[in-house]
Amino acid sequence: MCKRLTLAVIIVVCCVSPARPHADCGGECYDMSGTWEDGFDYPWELVQSGSSVTGYVTLEHCLTTSWPVAGSIDPESGEFSITTTNPDPPSEENICVEYFTYNGAFDSVSTASGTWVNDYDSGPFEMTLQTGNPVLTVNSSTAVRGDSRTFTIQDLGTGAVSGWYFEASVAAVGTITRTTSTTSSTWSGVIVSSGSAHVTVTRNGVVRNLSRTVTVTPRSKSFTEVSPTSVTNGTNATLTVPDPPVPNGALGVYQVFLTYTITGASISDNGPSHGVKWISDVVDYNGGTPSTYKYVISPTLADTGSSFYLAQTGTYSSAADVTPACSSTNPATQATAGYISGSALLANTIRHEVGSAPSHYQNYVASQGDPNNNLGNFAEHQLAGPSTLLTPFVDAVNTSMLASRATIYSDTAVEPCGVSDVRLNGSCVCNGYIKY
Repeated sequence: MCKRLTLAVIIVVCCVSPARPHADCGGECYDMSGTWEDGFDYPWELVQSGSSVTGYVTLEHCLTTSWPVAGSIDPESGEFSITTTNPDPPSEENICVEYFTYNGAFDSVSTASGTWVNDYDSGPFEMTLQTGNPVLTVNSSTAVRGDSRTFTIQDLGTGAVSGWYFEASVAAVGTITRTTSTTSSTWSGVIVSSGSAHVTVTRNGVVRNLSRTVTVTPRSKSFTEVSPTSVTNGTNATLTVPDPPVPNGALGVYQVFLTYTITGASISDNGPSHGVKWISDVVDYNGGTPSTYKYVISPTLADTGSSFYLAQTGTYSSAADVTPACSSTNPATQATAGYISGSALLANTIRHEVGSAPSHYQNYVASQGDPNNNLGNFAEHQLAGPSTLLTPFVDAVNTSMLASRATIYSDTAVEPCGVSDVRLNGSCVCNGYIKY
């Protein structure tokens, strides 16, 4: 019967970096993760999780070349015990020992030593770490939508790379699987959705599934409200009031017109967002036509010297009026209660259309300021996965934006104080009847 070979192994564990922070201790801790080398040039691929150490060692002269490793470490003191076991049962052909164990401790952040023991003998050893544990990094863990990011496998060593994919946090995007240069240690490209890049590294029999998260924030694309612009009476059919004023005729009117242009794109750089559809740009104009908020005030009311303006005497007394105030259609009752002043009527009419709340303009500002309605904000958040075609994607975004615009229009049209009545002031109190 052949005598088995006694392995007096000198393992060198060399640290590329100092002791690293670890979950099991409060400060700097020892970590055995990585590729180690012994005096026989055997590669050891170790993974530390908490105080547990696992992995494989490769012994080319044995029947089975890859031996499993298991053991433990005190991350604070650096004391450890690791054992590798021969997968093959004793036989004439199997000349290797059944196991060997290393009981030792880190001498510094880069070396360790101790005593080896197997089923035949024992002796001293030293260890040096050659390559750290593979990790996936990104050049920045945050990005603004449309930025480029590069994911890189560090400390790859002799590892084999496979299985790159990006798992987006936006459900509509889904998972992007890399199909080109799949064994590369880097993956670069435009990124438009938060999520995690994933890759598999196999080194010396150990399979590691690595991941790295990146957070993507939207660009500032929210549309701001347009300022109100006074235009000439009769500019168009909407921006027209009867002049001179007539009973029950409008003294003021507004028109809000919102337009936009969206540019859809499909990312085609073979990066983590390859094939994703997004709105690469959105602006609040279409060609040379901008969004506008226009209004008209009766020219006769605006003329403080007109007979209509001067007929508003400011003699109104709520005590002499019926209840509710300003509800009478009887000219005699109106004359007794009195009339609004010309200045109050002009101020109320302007405020009703474009002034501070309550007004149509403030309704518009509030509605557009709602992120759910804001056309630019809405477009910026729209994404679709590779399986969605670009044209249907853009069409769907446009349809939703038209619906949001209709909401803004209807919100703007809500009457201040709940009624179209420029006799009411900003507190929704009637200032008197109008004298025609």
